[in-house]
Amino acid sequence: MSRRSPIVHSPPAEVGDAVARLGKRIRAARENLGLTQVELAERIAVSRSTVICLECGTLGTAAGTYFKALQAVGLLDSMNRKIAAIEQAGSVSGAREQIE
Repeated sequence: MSRRSPIVHSPPAEVGDAVARLGKRIRAARENLGLTQVELAERIAVSRSTVICLECGTLGTAAGTYFKALQAVGLLDSMNRKIAAIEQAGSVSGAREQIE
C-alpha cells in the first residue's frame, strides 16, 4: 500500500493579497493601541511568532487566530458591520453604497 502526498493548490493571488491587507490592518491597530507583539500574543493566547505570521499575512495561519486578533485590537465589530451590510445589500457593490 503506497501513501500519496496530498495535492497542494496555491490560492488565488487575490486571497494572498486580502490576507496581507488584513495583517497590515491588524498591525496598524495594534501599534495605535500601543501594544507590542508579545502583548497581543498574550491577549489572544498564541506565540509572538504567530502574531508575526498573521501581521505578515502568512497563508496557513488559522482563521480563528485572525478573528481573535481582530477582536483584541477592536476591529471585529467594524468587520461584522461590513459583512452585515453585504448580506443586507445582496452584493459587495450594493454594500459599498450603504457603507459610504
